[in-house]
Amino acid sequence: MEGALLATLVVFLFLHIFRATFIILLAIPTCLMSTFLFIRFFGFTINVMTLMGLALSVGILVDDSIVVLENIFRHLVMGKPPRKAALDGRMEIGGAAVAITLTDVVVFVPIAFMGGIVGQFFRDFGITVATVTLLSLFVGFTLTPMLASRWMKTSDVLAAEGIGEKRKGFWAAFFRGFDAAYKSLEETYRGVLKWALKHRWLVILAGNGILILSLLITPFLGFEFMTQSDEGAFALTVEMPVGTAVHETSRITTMIEKKLFDKKKYPEVQTIYTNVGSVESMMGASDQGPQYAQVQIQLVEKSERKRSVFEIEKQLAVDVADIPGATIRMQSSQHGSGMAPVYIELQGADTDTLVKYAAKVKKVVDSTKGTRDSDISQKTGKPELQIYVDRLKAAQYGVSIAQIAMTLRNSVEGNSDYKYREKGDEYDIRIRLPEQERKSKEDMENMMLGGAMGKNVLLKDVATVVYDVGPTKLERKNRQRLVKVTAYLETGYQLGNISNQINAELQKMDRPAGVTVYFGGEAENMRDSAGNMGSAMLLAVLLVYMLMSALFESLLYPFIIMFSLPQALVGALWALFLTNKTLSIISMIGIIMLVGLVTKNAILLVDYTNTLRKRGKKRDEAILEAGPTRLRPIIMTTMTVVLGNLPMALGLGSGAEMRSPMSVAVIGGLLLSLFLTLLIIPCTYTIMDDLAKKISGKKKDDDTFDGFVIEDQESDS
Repeated sequence: MEGALLATLVVFLFLHIFRATFIILLAIPTCLMSTFLFIRFFGFTINVMTLMGLALSVGILVDDSIVVLENIFRHLVMGKPPRKAALDGRMEIGGAAVAITLTDVVVFVPIAFMGGIVGQFFRDFGITVATVTLLSLFVGFTLTPMLASRWMKTSDVLAAEGIGEKRKGFWAAFFRGFDAAYKSLEETYRGVLKWALKHRWLVILAGNGILILSLLITPFLGFEFMTQSDEGAFALTVEMPVGTAVHETSRITTMIEKKLFDKKKYPEVQTIYTNVGSVESMMGASDQGPQYAQVQIQLVEKSERKRSVFEIEKQLAVDVADIPGATIRMQSSQHGSGMAPVYIELQGADTDTLVKYAAKVKKVVDSTKGTRDSDISQKTGKPELQIYVDRLKAAQYGVSIAQIAMTLRNSVEGNSDYKYREKGDEYDIRIRLPEQERKSKEDMENMMLGGAMGKNVLLKDVATVVYDVGPTKLERKNRQRLVKVTAYLETGYQLGNISNQINAELQKMDRPAGVTVYFGGEAENMRDSAGNMGSAMLLAVLLVYMLMSALFESLLYPFIIMFSLPQALVGALWALFLTNKTLSIISMIGIIMLVGLVTKNAILLVDYTNTLRKRGKKRDEAILEAGPTRLRPIIMTTMTVVLGNLPMALGLGSGAEMRSPMSVAVIGGLLLSLFLTLLIIPCTYTIMDDLAKKISGKKKDDDTFDGFVIEDQESDS
């Protein structure tokens, strides 16, 4: 809602007419409400991704209406009647409006059909935004010109432009001041553009130099799969020594609960749920036993508390550190999955070797700054008696392995094959040795197995009985034993950077033969998503170029427009760096979106330049007229997207930290490309035009234009 109002404010600021502003404002609910029909048609639900797509589209969906209405406004200033101005304005700008809309669509479609977990994650998002964008084109071609022809008046437009009778009052004075400032900006831009055309190589080199220098800040950016977000909930796990009774574990959780119920120290706590006997994560993995417990804490809404969930976790970790005999870890939901971000998989043939090496890996993880609450998946097992059968002796006594196993099972666990029936009810009868005869190691050794030829055979005659500790669980992956080393991250540290540091240290260590190390979990998702993101970006660039080549019927002019893309990358990187955001799948989606967004300005500029040249103007003269003429719609469309994304970029609301990097990248890329594109694109245009003349054998001063324009010819009648 805030984004829609801010985007509409831009229109009112530039056009000064409430009716024009209301026309643009109507486009927002019209497109958004219509999108819900297609959400239902595609089988989507109202979820985080569809809502994020709708929120992000607020600035985009008014672009077509703004471009069309601004051109109608320009024709009204020429003195045309509203109906004629609406028709001519729409016809003149129609081709360019189609181009800037379809460039967005061909960018969002690859996002929707990316492979892997990222593709599943953003499928709803990409298709939702593409649908809204297409609907905005339909509204811009139908509803906007129709309302303009009915509601807009030539006299009001002329008065707003200061032509004829001047209006009085505060707002009239304010808008006159704004128009004067804009005229000054327009003239300044004209002068700077004239200077840039005379020093075009210097401008091109400066722009690319800024790009190269900006890439140097990349190592200082954090890398992670998903941005940490304050979701208002976290969990605390308790692990006691093996053999601890359940009531002792419960006593520890009661101590933790008392600390959390201290409203002076933790006023943010809303509800507490404690589970003694098991620890579960959102991914389904669990540890069970009387020594385990989990305390889940739900906080009040973000707007009702002063501290973040990360600050509360840090404070609680300090408060529970003095509880003796318990290992307490914060199971943060900072990445939405419940899985520890650092997730190192060790695979091999021998579990003991893996456990010993895992202990060394854990020390490396603990020594890496930014990690906390590290753990090894292979826990210390319960004490047990293990029986090793001597097969040769068993054969001599005529006792089989199966017979030994069955006898031990019946003696210790019991046999329930026999049933007791009474009055139609049936009860199992468990038959086993009395507890005093199966209690100790000696009892087991003297257990009678029977034997061949009527001889009594004891277990100690054919087997060795030893005390040992058994594993709590056996995990396998790719037919090999698996032991995992996991850890959580401190606030402000990113998984990509931490993983690189840990991996560098592990490379220095001696690794046992047959043991492999693999960074799984979110690190694996990061690797997969990087490839999918790269493919989506490459496909988006190719599709945008192919689309513009088809619309312009030229391979040259789309190539000129593509020079705006590096400038957007510069802006996105600097915006992320200055706001302390990270490169994640969310921010990368924002960078991919810029492929479609920033080309809009270049399309408006290049196409109107071609239109003017088609009307007989010389190249430089056409550029100097097209730049200032298209300056207003370029600023308006850019600022509507920027202001439409501003609330999301500020990270307002619960879990907004996840969505914020995308909007930050979009805003940074658009703002910087706005300033650089207005100079670099005209300079690139002249250079490529000279190159085309040289290839075709034309003279350098030959300004005849043989290209195709996607705008319709302006009606002079």
